[in-house]
Amino acid sequence: MKIVLSVDSEDKIPMSITAATHLSEMPEAELVEVVYLNGGIAAVTERNRIAPILKNEKVKVVACGTSME
Repeated sequence: MKIVLSVDSEDKIPMSITAATHLSEMPEAELVEVVYLNGGIAAVTERNRIAPILKNEKVKVVACGTSME
């Protein structure tokens, strides 16, 4: 099962890290994709904020191209 989380606010970044970690531990989870956009884009511009999930092989971090501009 693929799970997609959409994070559109900087306030939700800590919760997204916790959620992605817990969801990746589910036996049914093959991939947890976390998409950061709008205000949440701060998570990918400051890599140390999401370091815990970057090390998780079952979690893929994606940034919205439009938000990156």
